Parts: sequence; structure tokens; C-alpha cells
Amino acid sequence: MALRACVVHSFAGASSGDPSYVLGLASSGARLAVAGSEFDLALYDRTTLQRVCELGAPAAHAGRINEVGFCDASAEASSALYSASSDGTVRVWDCGARVAAATLRERAEEVWSASAGAEHALAVGTQSAVLLWDLRRAARPVRRWEVHTDAVTQVRLQPGGRSVLSGSVDGLLCVIDAAQADEEEAVVCVCNTEAPVAAAGFLGGAAQARAAPRRAAALAATCAAGRHTATPRPCAPGRPRA
Repeated sequence: MALRACVVHSFAGASSGDPSYVLGLASSGARLAVAGSEFDLALYDRTTLQRVCELGAPAAHAGRINEVGFCDASAEASSALYSASSDGTVRVWDCGARVAAATLRERAEEVWSASAGAEHALAVGTQSAVLLWDLRRAARPVRRWEVHTDAVTQVRLQPGGRSVLSGSVDGLLCVIDAAQADEEEAVVCVCNTEAPVAAAGFLGGAAQARAAPRRAAALAATCAAGRHTATPRPCAPGRPRA
């Protein structure tokens, strides 16, 4: 298959004449979402890389956009997009109507990461906690787990499963059973990477998650020091201790 190169020279920022550096990308079908350094969020045509529209102009958020993604990336073309920001909010955008359909906020604290899953679930990592929202009821999160001692830089919902993976500046990876509200019961296992976690994810697909919903799938993490590790250490059961 031949590869076609296409170059975009610049992205227009939220302010006239200001450049916007690309901080986040997400794609679904023919849509490409681009989060910029001027707190801007825009949709592009994935094949031509031509701008379709800007969301929330002149700025989608009042602070840096830390993560952007489509609510159902596996669908042929998802019409819902989420953006997590240092302004303390997660916004869910209707790409068809080009408006914010919902704004999620629990407390005045930065939101570092977000991850969408099945059944309208959205996991969120904040300065102090891991939250789980049901997007059909945006008034408040359905779960709040304070299982880290520092900023939660990564959250990932397990594809096809009910586990939430969280990574933090405190160096810990936690696998959380989303069905459990109590923190003592919710934390399935803890891994200590011994460095701030910059990126993390599950290894294994939806079939594995359905086969063993209470058993943690293999994990992969990238630490701030540049070290990459798969299943960093054997997972210890129970929640982390202070």
C-alpha cells in the first residue's frame, strides 16, 4: 500500500495571528480533532487535513487542554468528542452541532487525563483523584477514588471490561474495579514503577477482559524518566498505603 505524505504548515490559534502548537490529536472515521496550545480545539478532515470547524471559539477551555478523544473511537465515525483541561473541566462536544453538549466539573482542580468506555462511561484523572462519570447524568461523578498521593496523569478504561487503570506522579499504577464504590474493595492491584507515570495502558483486548473481569490484564507504562516497561512489577493486591 502506497503512503501519501501531507504537510500542514500551521494551525491557527485562538487569538488572531498567534500560532498554536499541537498538544493533542484524536481521530474517528473521517474526523481528526486537534487540541492546540492556545486552548483551542478544532476538527479537521482526516483525508485532506483541511479545517472543518473550531469548537468553542475563540477557545474551547480557559486552560491548557491535556487530553482529547472521541467517546467511541471504535465506531466508524463518532459524533461525540471529549476534552480534559487544566481549567478543571471536561467538556463533551457534539461534533455535528459543533457545541459543548456537557461540561463536567466536580471540584476546582486540574484534570490531567480522560478515557471513554462503553455504556457512556468516562474515567477522569485529576490533581487528587480518579473519577468515573456516566455521561447521561453529568451533574456529578458516580465514583470517586482517592488512591494516589499526587496528580493522576493517566487513566484508561479497559476495552470491554470494567477495570480502570490509573497512573500518577507518585509512581503508582492502580487497577480499579469500576463496579466497586469503596476504595478498599475497588483497588484490584497496585504496581510501583518508582518514577512518575507519563503514559499507561492495557495490553489485551475486549475478549480477555470479558473472560477475566476481576483479574488485571497486563499493563504497560512509560515513566517520565523515559523508561518503558511492560507489567512493571508483579501486582500487589489491595490499595496503596500512605
